Amino acid sequence: MEDTSSEYDFSIIGWKDEEKDRLEGYPLFLMLLFTGGFAHPIPSALGGALWIVGKIAYSLGYYTGDPKKRVRGAFGNLALLTLTGSSIAVAARLLRWR
Repeated sequence: MEDTSSEYDFSIIGWKDEEKDRLEGYPLFLMLLFTGGFAHPIPSALGGALWIVGKIAYSLGYYTGDPKKRVRGAFGNLALLTLTGSSIAVAARLLRWR
């Protein structure tokens, strides 16, 4: 009989760690999505969708237990750059810098 308790323990711990990682970045994502959507709604919506797909890919890689597979969701960071740029553009417009 095989001992699968270590696999089970990692899956629960991995799930909790991944959920914690996701929830830490969620308020920033929502704030950038909200503020960037004022001036640039379509790029912000595309960035939001890309961030979600990136988080799904990251989660699926995290659940495997192999650290190299977590990198698959790194493209979600491009979405945060897009959202940050559109939020900065909104701030510049409100401050009449352009």
